[in-house]
Amino acid sequence: MELAYELGRCTGPKITDCHFLGARWVAKDSEEDPDDVRQEAIVCRREGTRSTVVMRWAGPMVDMFRLPEGRLYVTNSSGWLWRNDQPVQGGPPFEREPVGFVHRVWGLNESCVFAWTFKKVYFFDGNSWSEIDPPFRVSAMHGVSPDLIYAVGHGIARWNGSGFTEMATGTRRPFYAIHVVSDDEMYAISNREAIWEGSVHGWSQRTDPTQQLTSIAKWNDKVWVGHTSRGLCTLQADDSLEAVKPNLPATHLEARDELLISTRHAVVGTADGALFKGVAANALGEMTQNLTPRWE
Repeated sequence: MELAYELGRCTGPKITDCHFLGARWVAKDSEEDPDDVRQEAIVCRREGTRSTVVMRWAGPMVDMFRLPEGRLYVTNSSGWLWRNDQPVQGGPPFEREPVGFVHRVWGLNESCVFAWTFKKVYFFDGNSWSEIDPPFRVSAMHGVSPDLIYAVGHGIARWNGSGFTEMATGTRRPFYAIHVVSDDEMYAISNREAIWEGSVHGWSQRTDPTQQLTSIAKWNDKVWVGHTSRGLCTLQADDSLEAVKPNLPATHLEARDELLISTRHAVVGTADGALFKGVAANALGEMTQNLTPRWE
């Protein structure tokens, strides 16, 4: 049985101290059953240059986020949200959180966590979860303090502590990514095509809607952008995109101590924007070669 491998989101402060999602499945040929969807999602821990398996389940990978304190939240294909305060190999089991169906998760700290699907958002204040009706279908969230958190999707809205206040954008295009820097500097991607820049006072489109964009983050005084065909790019003063790593078509960017770049074939980090190190998808084969797939 031949297996194929792919990577998902990478989260944490740096590539030598992070968690990342992976998947393995039965590689098919034209003679095999097209309805055979044997697949396994894998949560991995990266410490130094060593990667280990922390959690697995039968089904596709979805989303994951690690808080600054170390707590890891994971969503699975059944819409469940899992939590682990010590997410290491051989550590305590993950605990399921008491929320409804969710696919995405992001948090500022242990007292400010959001989990959501398109039409429903759940907020954790450090003690309990509460259910919130967002003003639109939410795709992504980001912020830098409890009073400076934004959600994007079929609009842009600011978190006010108990709900969301929608902002005018002047467009009907949906937004798929958001990165907040400060009151006066934020970035978003609309319709996977154009970069928008904003502040607490409003938003405006910065680039023409002619790109193939996936993600955006400001790190090390540069605005980094994931591009489907041009790889990892930076936004220039003239609003053009300069390709930095064409071989890294980022699906997600996370800016902390290092810039973490998630792609389907590798998860990579950089501490200076020049040297990039990471883990390739085929490393999952070595990590899981003695583990019976969950689909069996």
